[in-house]
Amino acid sequence: MRILAVNDDGWKAEGIKALVKEFAGNHEVWLAAPELEHSGTSHSTTFFHDMVVDQIDYPGTKGAWAVWGTPADCTFMALTELMPVRPDVVIAGINNGCNMSLDCIYSGTIGAATEGLLLGLPSIAVSLDFNGPKHYETAA
Repeated sequence: MRILAVNDDGWKAEGIKALVKEFAGNHEVWLAAPELEHSGTSHSTTFFHDMVVDQIDYPGTKGAWAVWGTPADCTFMALTELMPVRPDVVIAGINNGCNMSLDCIYSGTIGAATEGLLLGLPSIAVSLDFNGPKHYETAA
């Protein structure tokens, strides 16, 4: 399976590291994540300035980019400009913190997954209410 991993906590976050590590052995994983944390940005997108995209070396991925934009921008850029092939699924997370009830309206993690859905792909948002590498590995 070909997976696009995105998040709202930034490409250096522990949650996305655990996600990539879990799937990299048996699946083709691509990554597009914000250069900086964008928690609480919902489904906001960039319209009024150019986005900078830096290709990065990310263990376990077929290709990876740090995007100077929102989580939804990351999904959009990966699916429309960056990836040479279409993924089978978008997985957003693992979010540092829970997304429950009204949190879902504001979640950048859910915004990233929703962008994948709007572009025609099955999409999953994963959130975790406990911090620490062991918890992320369990969630992955």
